[in-house]
Amino acid sequence: MNQELIEYCDNYLEDYNFMNSTVRSDFGIANSMYINILISKGVRYDSDLFYKYKKMVRNYLAIPKCIKHPSENTFATVLLGSLDPEEAMNAISKIYYLLRNNYKKSTLVAAECVMLYENGGNTEKIIARAREIYKVIRKKHFLAYNDYVKLYCLELATLEMDCTSIIYEVEKNYENLKFMKDKLFKLSMAIVLVLGKDSSESKCKKLQSLHKDLKDNGIKVDISELFTLSVTSISNTQIISRLTEIYNYLKENRPYNKAFNCEACEKDSIMLLANYYNSIYANDNIISKSPVFLYEISMIGMFDSMNFSFADNVGFVLFT
Repeated sequence: MNQELIEYCDNYLEDYNFMNSTVRSDFGIANSMYINILISKGVRYDSDLFYKYKKMVRNYLAIPKCIKHPSENTFATVLLGSLDPEEAMNAISKIYYLLRNNYKKSTLVAAECVMLYENGGNTEKIIARAREIYKVIRKKHFLAYNDYVKLYCLELATLEMDCTSIIYEVEKNYENLKFMKDKLFKLSMAIVLVLGKDSSESKCKKLQSLHKDLKDNGIKVDISELFTLSVTSISNTQIISRLTEIYNYLKENRPYNKAFNCEACEKDSIMLLANYYNSIYANDNIISKSPVFLYEISMIGMFDSMNFSFADNVGFVLFT
C-alpha cells in the first residue's frame, strides 16, 4: 500500500476514533460515514466545531431541546466540510422549509436537502425535472418505487441534459446491463451510470468486468461505490488488491466489534477506496457530484430515519 493511501487510512482511523469518543450514534456505521464525507472533502473532524454547528442546525430548524432531530448530525457534518457554514446552513434551511411546506414526509430528508444544496441551482426546477424523469421510469419499471431510485432521479435532474435524453440513457444502460439478475440493483445502476461520460456500451462493459471480478473474490459493493470504482483508470486486479490491503490495515488498526468485524471492516474498506479513487481519478469521468457522497448521505438518512422523534414534521416525499 502506497504512503499516500496509508495516510488517508490513518486520517480516517484517527478521526473515526475521535468522533466515536465524542458523538453517540445508535448505528456504528453512521459515524464511519460522517468521517468518510469529511475525509473525501479534505477536512478533519473537529469536535468543538461539530457541536457548534449542531447547535446552529437546531437553532435554524427550531428544534426543541427535548427532541433529537434525525438529521442534525448529517447537517452538522456538511457544515463542518463547508467553507462558509453560516451561508451553507442558511441555504440548507431554506431548502428544508421549502420541502416541509410543500411535500409529505420521507425517510431521506437529509439526503434530499444536502443533495439539493450541494448541486445548487433552482431547487423547485430540479424537483420538477426529477418528478418528470421518475414518472416515466416508474411506468416502465414497477420496482422504481424504491426511495433510492427516487433519490438517484433527483441527482439526474441536476444534469445539463433534457429529460428525454436522460430517460433514453437510463433505458439504454438498463438494456446493456443484462448480466445483472437483481432488477432493482440493475435499474439503480442504470440510473447512476448516466452520470458517467463514456458511451453506455463502454460504461456497462467495464462495469460488468469489475462486477464479475469483485463477485468472484466475494466482495459486495453498493451501487455508487461500484460506479465510482468502475470509472477510474485503475485495473480490476489493482482495485481488488487495494481493497484487500485496506481491509487488512483497518482490521489491524481499528478495534471492530467481533460480531460485525468482517462486514464492518469490508464496508469501511470499500468506502475509503471509492472516496480515495474518486478524489484522484473519477472526477474527470463523471458529470455530476460524487455518487459515493450521494450514497453516504442517503445511507445516513436511512439510519437517521429510524430515530424519528416527531416524524410528521421532519420528512418529505418529493415524488407521488
